[in-house]
Amino acid sequence: MKKNTNYLSSILSNFKEYGISKLEEIRKNFSYNLPAILSVIDPKQFDAFKSIYLNHLLIEKNLEIRQTALAGLHEILKLIGWEECHKVFKDVMKTLFKETNFVLIKKLVEQINEILEAFYDEEVWGNEEYVIF
Repeated sequence: MKKNTNYLSSILSNFKEYGISKLEEIRKNFSYNLPAILSVIDPKQFDAFKSIYLNHLLIEKNLEIRQTALAGLHEILKLIGWEECHKVFKDVMKTLFKETNFVLIKKLVEQINEILEAFYDEEVWGNEEYVIF
């Protein structure tokens, strides 16, 4: 099935607007739906949403939005692949491990195995450059 690039561009543009909406519920829905959008359209499109998602994950003032972004983190990591995980999320993970909010810590712990699996690749596992801590 061939993708209509004009239609795809319109969808991505509209979805990106949801991520920066002033309405908290819309921003929350952006974080919730981002893994599905990436899996359906193309995980390489993550770059278009990276700054918005990282803002939701690390800086967002609304705890529910941060929690929702964190809940989908393991899915996004699996979609983008281990190289992108290390490139983009190595420092993010260090920041998340310093989190002091109990709700967010609990959400991180719940999915730690899946997060670590996304950072794993048999061919490079022993290479110190890719250790996340």
